[in-house]
Amino acid sequence: MGFGGLASLIWWNHQRCPNLVIIGRSGSGKSVCAQMMLGRVKRYAPKAGVQATVCDFKSEYTYLKGCQRYFDHDHCLEGLKSFAAENERRIREGVTETDPFHVLLFSEWGMFCSVQERRAREEAISLCASLTMSVRAQKMSTWLDLQRPDSQFMGTARDSLTPIALGNLSPEGKRMAFPDYVDMLEPVGPNEGYFSDGGPPRKIIIPTIAKWEKLHADVKSLVE
Repeated sequence: MGFGGLASLIWWNHQRCPNLVIIGRSGSGKSVCAQMMLGRVKRYAPKAGVQATVCDFKSEYTYLKGCQRYFDHDHCLEGLKSFAAENERRIREGVTETDPFHVLLFSEWGMFCSVQERRAREEAISLCASLTMSVRAQKMSTWLDLQRPDSQFMGTARDSLTPIALGNLSPEGKRMAFPDYVDMLEPVGPNEGYFSDGGPPRKIIIPTIAKWEKLHADVKSLVE
């Protein structure tokens, strides 16, 4: 939701900016934002439908346990590899009208990378970088959720990720997320932040979710 008179929707153009990074300190609303966006994707999906793969490193999406494309704390790298394999299949065989739009949500990407052994961390970062360079043409989209957009966790992928920053970022965080617009970022309140798809950041608010059961049902249908 955007600010400016009456609240208005801000549209995310996945063809222009297929990859997202949701940034914010713990408790800033990253998981609420991600779930709301998955719900919107479900509601506005093209005719071919939509799927989601969720890698849940911090156990914030446990209601998805048992779903085919849900990967818990111990299996997040497996989920990333599964999504990358589908991307490779579409590159190799070509994308058809029946291929659904497919979103990868990787929750707490920075935390995941920071605790991996060097080899696994480098493999994961390399896979992520490769995905951000190639998913657009395959009707796929990569979303990362993390507290700080450190380049050490994203390699060359950071410049290809569209930022959604929630809460008040540190001076360093502002430079990482919006390097050309640091002076434009004013303090924000609860559930507020900024979004930029390449232009000047726009102030946003994450709407209050009144019917979680409906949102959970929508998200679950994407991951089953």
